[in-house]
Amino acid sequence: MLSRHEPCLFLESHLADDRRAAKVLLIGWDAADWKFINPLLDAGRMPNLSRLVDEGVIGNIATLRPCLSPILWTSIATGKTADKHGIAGFVEPIPDGSGVRLSSSTSRTTKAIWNILSQSQITSAVVNWYASHPAEPIRGTCISNRFFEGPPADPNRPWEVVPGSVHPESLLPIVAQFRMHPAELGRADIARFIPDIDRIDLTTDRRPAQLAAALARTVSVHSVATGIMEAEPWDFLAVYYDGLDVAGHQFMPYHPPQMPGVSDGDFATYQHVMRELYLFHDAMLGRLLDLAGPDTTVILVSDHGFHCDHLRPTQSAETEEAQAALWHRQYGIFAMRGPGVRQDERVYGANLLDITPTVLTLFGLPVGLDMDGRPLLQAFENPPGHLATIPSWDGVPGEAGTHPSELLQPAAKSQAAIEQLIALGYLPAASAEARQAVVIAVAESKFNLAVVHSSHGRERKAVSLLEGLHEEFPDQPRYALALAKSHANLGQHPQSRAIIEKLEARGWQSPETDLLAAAALFHEGKADLALARLADCERKYPPAAAIYTMIGNMCAARKNWHESAEAFEKSLALDGDDPLAHNGLAQALLRLCRYEPAAEHALRAVGLLFFFPQAHFNLGMAFLGMGEPDRAARSLELAVSQSPGFHEARHQLEMLNRSRE
Repeated sequence: MLSRHEPCLFLESHLADDRRAAKVLLIGWDAADWKFINPLLDAGRMPNLSRLVDEGVIGNIATLRPCLSPILWTSIATGKTADKHGIAGFVEPIPDGSGVRLSSSTSRTTKAIWNILSQSQITSAVVNWYASHPAEPIRGTCISNRFFEGPPADPNRPWEVVPGSVHPESLLPIVAQFRMHPAELGRADIARFIPDIDRIDLTTDRRPAQLAAALARTVSVHSVATGIMEAEPWDFLAVYYDGLDVAGHQFMPYHPPQMPGVSDGDFATYQHVMRELYLFHDAMLGRLLDLAGPDTTVILVSDHGFHCDHLRPTQSAETEEAQAALWHRQYGIFAMRGPGVRQDERVYGANLLDITPTVLTLFGLPVGLDMDGRPLLQAFENPPGHLATIPSWDGVPGEAGTHPSELLQPAAKSQAAIEQLIALGYLPAASAEARQAVVIAVAESKFNLAVVHSSHGRERKAVSLLEGLHEEFPDQPRYALALAKSHANLGQHPQSRAIIEKLEARGWQSPETDLLAAAALFHEGKADLALARLADCERKYPPAAAIYTMIGNMCAARKNWHESAEAFEKSLALDGDDPLAHNGLAQALLRLCRYEPAAEHALRAVGLLFFFPQAHFNLGMAFLGMGEPDRAARSLELAVSQSPGFHEARHQLEMLNRSRE
């Protein structure tokens, strides 16, 4: 076994020859969204983010399913999906079965980036990362997410530190002073966000107090992070801010334009909160950039976006956690600047799993072949000619600052944190009851893993988990609906339709059941009935992009290209960031010999989802129709490289190459 300060020889050689960054600062803004940010950038209201954007690369970053913060931020920190990293939800059972606790670092089953760096003799600092409690004994500093919880109701009483939340423990009395109690924020502080604060009866309206709690936590996280940057050694620092997400679930309904159901009074009082919170984050970013200096590579990332426009949900979901998820948008933000990083450029096709491989590449370390992400080489001025890899970092010996395998965390007093998740809608209210909470936590973990498998094309594994859940909880429509979707994805439409019919017989109907029923009818050769079902869906529910996308696909299958194009245009009018709808419209326009707009929509599709062979193929065919064979060849080559079995793309590429000889 290697000693704590003895790196492997092959790591020494990589660090000596391939290191691209002296330091790396990774900043997480939960739920940050370019849709909200871009107007503020254009108006000059976010000068620090503008500086980061101008000096580096930016792009959308695709989220993962299920869109739950502990899963997503652990995927960011590991480069792996939840079935590999072990964090499957907000809460997990306490080992003795007496209740639940917040998901913990002792449940993560793979090394995080700070563990890999620790055993590579690179000093890290981690502040407030999701599921980082208890703090790991890494080479450097770790302040867990539970360090900031539990301010006493009476600000004059001692604010106890959660045991195990600070490493090394010698820093505890220092960093404890950086925490801000919500009561320290006066009316003048809140007035920036709520100008009419003096007119609010704070004994009956708890929203200002909820904002104060989110702000105090955000300030506390920022104070600890900047204090470490100034006083402690670090080569890599990761800090996570959750204020935009926490406040978004409470205050985004009041953001302009006024939503149906929001009173004039509430709209007037709370319409500025989210804008000012973004500007506050920009000010904090400025301080981080100043402390980091020009030689530090800075990465800013969010785990998902947050609807702020006409796509804000107005309908109610079946459960509170499903209602919260309706607000999340599939694209977050990505920005990176530093030595050797391209300037004022865009990066396409990034997803959350790419962050850890990119950080490893910056430090000259090999990427694990068991990681699901890839380094974002397009961000570099001079990408490495050969990407160093390793089978798995989990098999590399040496002190990585992980918890000992025998560590069993005692029951955590996390009731306040769990109640906050209930208030935000992430957990059902039943989670407050310990007896039910364990059952719910286990079931939801299985459900979340099934969603992970389904979203990565492992439908049979998803079906195996969902069948067990459906048998155990036959009255849970969410599990039944997910099982029906997985059957449909496997082409097992009779099984899907049988589940939907049982749901509808019990009076449970939704747009999703109608869409699945229509898909089953279509694949059974009953296209007219399927389209009639979708037309009825159009009449019954508010306009939805998914309905028009399915109509477009069905019309395309029947070669009704005009109707297909019309349906996809309606879909994109509702959600302009759907790569499937852009690709569907590109295909229809191709068939109508409208090559330039077809190319535009195919480009938009691959810009949103780079690993999309069919869209690259449609783009290549559009370029071919426009008389641009070189661009066509590049797009067709990408289609073939992403899908070697894509025979039509390979055939068109071979024909094109022969014609150019």
